[in-house]
Amino acid sequence: MPFQYIFECLALGGVLTFSIIFLSFFYLKSNKKYLYLSGYFFIHFIALILMSNAGSQYFSIDIFGVKGAEIPFLLLSLPLIILFFNQLLSIKKNRFIINIVISLIIISVVIYSFSPAKFNYLIAHLVNFQILLIFTAVYIYLVKLKHELVSYLLVIVVIYFLCFTANVFVSGWSEFNGSFLAVTDWLVGFIFLSFLYRQTLIIADEQSLAENEALELADNYQASYKELLIQQEEDQELLEARVQERTLELNIALQELEEANRELEQKNTLDELTGLFNRRYYD
Repeated sequence: MPFQYIFECLALGGVLTFSIIFLSFFYLKSNKKYLYLSGYFFIHFIALILMSNAGSQYFSIDIFGVKGAEIPFLLLSLPLIILFFNQLLSIKKNRFIINIVISLIIISVVIYSFSPAKFNYLIAHLVNFQILLIFTAVYIYLVKLKHELVSYLLVIVVIYFLCFTANVFVSGWSEFNGSFLAVTDWLVGFIFLSFLYRQTLIIADEQSLAENEALELADNYQASYKELLIQQEEDQELLEARVQERTLELNIALQELEEANRELEQKNTLDELTGLFNRRYYD
């Protein structure tokens, strides 16, 4: 079974690689969404190990078959993917869909706790279906927002739908083929890398646009400030000119008033008939 062993190794290595990549993004950018996504793939990696018996000396011939121990890890991956999208989309108000999915997870944990081992396959299908529901809900949410990344979520939804239907039609409800889940994790990992890379570009474009707008506003402010200074200088020059003009007019008026006072004083001391000084002059 060399091909099965090679496939098993590639599947496990690929899922672990995605976990390490997103963990690296977390250390580089200090954003929890990368940590949640890394945890999601790491838990799937552990689940696939338990399904493949990779921890033993030899790989199992029936690769990625449900044995029961991996189901709690698959259930734990659901809250992580919910937290990832909650962090990614910054959902604060409308948590209705999130509450529904978390309720389904709690119900699944309760069912698994009290269910016999023969239902392990059915629970594994249920977990796979819940993952499909989560991605579908996020896709609908992005469609309502008219988000730029909605096409990536559509591809992920289609991949998980094919994984779920392939498991049901190929293996039936009484079996669960983990190989479909491994391939799905590979494909979804690549989609998430493209998804986050595209989002990074969008954020960078928005920041660049905001910086350009800020620079444009600063230039407009400087231009307006210069125009204001020029206008103030013109107004100051005009005011000084008007003050000088009024001062000159006032000086002229004062001179005329002084001359008029002198003429009046002279007329008051002369007799109009004889032209001689009168009594006011002598007084």
